[in-house]
Amino acid sequence: MKNKKVILACIILLVILLVVIGVVLYTSPYNKALRKIKEINATTKIEEANVYTVDIYKLFNIYKGDLTSEVISKTYENFAVNIIPRYYKACSGLDENGINKYYKGNKNTIRVELGIQNEEDFQKFIQYLNNNISDSNLVFKSTRAVGESIKGYKDYIEMYVEVNYENGTNLVFNTHISKVITTDITPITYSTDVNSEILEKETQKRQETEEMLKKANEANNDPNAPQRGHGVPIDLTKQ
Repeated sequence: MKNKKVILACIILLVILLVVIGVVLYTSPYNKALRKIKEINATTKIEEANVYTVDIYKLFNIYKGDLTSEVISKTYENFAVNIIPRYYKACSGLDENGINKYYKGNKNTIRVELGIQNEEDFQKFIQYLNNNISDSNLVFKSTRAVGESIKGYKDYIEMYVEVNYENGTNLVFNTHISKVITTDITPITYSTDVNSEILEKETQKRQETEEMLKKANEANNDPNAPQRGHGVPIDLTKQ
């Protein structure tokens, strides 16, 4: 009888231990990141208009991969809403050694969420956040494709993306967009390797486009301008 009680107690302890291990594994940042990727990959419709990446159509002029505009936009939104603020709060104020220590303790999650696979690139990522974020109240506003940066490669498309927040914080990242759906790592990887000349070209092109639109609107609102569809009337009596 005593042996049965001991065996029963061992079984109960084993079950409790397995449950605890299961909960720990399920709630770990690494597994949460993997679940988030699968969740986003299943996105077929976006209700919130601001979640769609502005000018995303420019990407699809050359992108012929498996990711939809919804999945790409949702991935960028998750990056802006969840990933950037979390890493900023975790590493803000850390020195180089502190950032390296954080990387070593979280490198699997960092690889899954950012596609970053070494200390040097993670250092650059955190330093960029620290240098360009002054207000931790990061309320998402929008993401926008940088059309001048788009380049096609065999397995991915390179494109810069702007991340904009309501407090005026504006960030730019170089991203590689996979041509295939991935489940064990983000299909969009991030780096701070950004060419300022490309950003200048993008700014100039946007200004030119805005100027053209402004002139077109002014012409449409000019009461003295010829109205489309209203030419000289035809005198049918002369035919």
